[in-house]
Amino acid sequence: MEELGLQNIELIEADAEYVNFNDESFDVILCSTAIAYLNLSH
Repeated sequence: MEELGLQNIELIEADAEYVNFNDESFDVILCSTAIAYLNLSH
């Protein structure tokens, strides 16, 4: 991200159904294609 001049950005690869982040950890979450692959039956 620094090559693009972007700062304060951390990319994380994780299981979207089992995230372990504190409340108010994010300003923005971008999810453009992953929703089609989530098990949303529950």
